[in-house]
Amino acid sequence: MNPVWDVAVIGAEGVDTGASPIVWGVGAFVLLMLMLAITLAFGRGRG
Repeated sequence: MNPVWDVAVIGAEGVDTGASPIVWGVGAFVLLMLMLAITLAFGRGRG
């Protein structure tokens, strides 16, 4: 079970929708991880 592969497969199935769903999927994932990392960093900094 590879989440990246699942995103790639979903993106390949709907690649005809203007902006590639792969880009949106990866972008959303990176943004989510970045927000989580920032939250943890600020949490530890204040604590």
